[in-house]
Amino acid sequence: MQKILIAFLLLTGSLFASAQTETFNIPDYKNIEKETTTETSPLYYPKLLARYNSFDTTLTQSEFQYVYYGALYNPSHNVFGSADLKAIRKRLLSQKQLEDKQLDTLLQVEKK
Repeated sequence: MQKILIAFLLLTGSLFASAQTETFNIPDYKNIEKETTTETSPLYYPKLLARYNSFDTTLTQSEFQYVYYGALYNPSHNVFGSADLKAIRKRLLSQKQLEDKQLDTLLQVEKK
């Protein structure tokens, strides 16, 4: 009985150990920049982002990598956000009550 229990524990332990292995590929930034900025490429960033935003279930892991890292080479990408938008947002949220026009402005700021 003890042999069966030990064999079972070793088997389940090895299954858990093998399930935890992950592979990590170092991104090729030069290729990502080239592919995401070339308009004729199937990995052109605006097209790829549109597929991502439309919840395209056919995106591969590689395409997800191009979406993620390709944002760096997108001209509208800003790591820190816009200071102007943050100031507008802070000013609007600091008020006790907002009018309809202010709510619309806040909505537009949040969308950006």
